[in-house]
Formats: sequence, C-alpha cells, structure tokens
Amino acid sequence: MDYHVWFAYVVTAIVFSLAPGSGTVNSISNGLSYGTRKSLAAIAGLQIGLAIHIMLVGAGIGALVAKSALAFSIIKWVGVVYLIWLGIQKWRDTSSVKASSEHESRTAGQLLRSAVLINLTNPKSIVFLVALFPQFIDLLATKFSSS
Repeated sequence: MDYHVWFAYVVTAIVFSLAPGSGTVNSISNGLSYGTRKSLAAIAGLQIGLAIHIMLVGAGIGALVAKSALAFSIIKWVGVVYLIWLGIQKWRDTSSVKASSEHESRTAGQLLRSAVLINLTNPKSIVFLVALFPQFIDLLATKFSSS
C-alpha cells in the first residue's frame, strides 16, 4: 500500500472514530458506573466486535448483509431490542444510589460480553466498513497463495 493511501486511511479512521455512537455511550456509561479498570473490559469487547465485523467484511459476508434488506433489518432490530433492554436494565438499576463499594454488581466478563453484542448488533458498522475498505484496497497487490 502506498504511503499516501495509508495516510488517507489513517486520517479517515481517526475522523470517523471521533463520531459518537453506541460504543461511545457504552464506554462512558461503564466508565462512570464501574471505573476505569472494569470499563477496559467493555472497551476490549467493543474492539472484539469490531474485529469480527472486519473479518466478516473481509470474507465478503458484510457485502451480503449490506445488500440484503432482510438481513440488515434483522440485525438492526435485534440491536434495537438489545439496546432497549440495556436501557431498561440501567433505568431499573438502583445501585446508582448505593455506595460505590456496593456498585460492583457487574463483572468484567459481563461488561465484555455486553459490549461485543452492542457492536455486533450495529448494522451501520458493517455498511460503513463495506463502503470504506474498498476505497483503500489495491486489487493488483499480491494476494495470499491458495496452496
């Protein structure tokens, strides 16, 4: 990959990473509720979800989801239901009025799983990656050997 293409990709990735989304809201919420140490598990979960999206897009499955209205709608509505469920859980959570020592109700593993699901049920991520990656991929570059 040429340096100017790599630079354009890095600038694009940085600019788009500054736009808040469900992952940003999740990170802020976990940081305020559970502190830095536990919120790192949720951030890792978001990155695992992103890595899975990147693999799906790289395998071509992302393009199928992006072009299939039914698959896109299913993922979107599963995400909507999951985010509503998370919101209701937060709303019902009375631990926010308890002392911070009692506020350790969710484990790091639970935060990680929740963050992975939040990222995986965000269909905009797949559509964005399907639109972004082809702009920076050189089709004439050496490919992995199939043997």
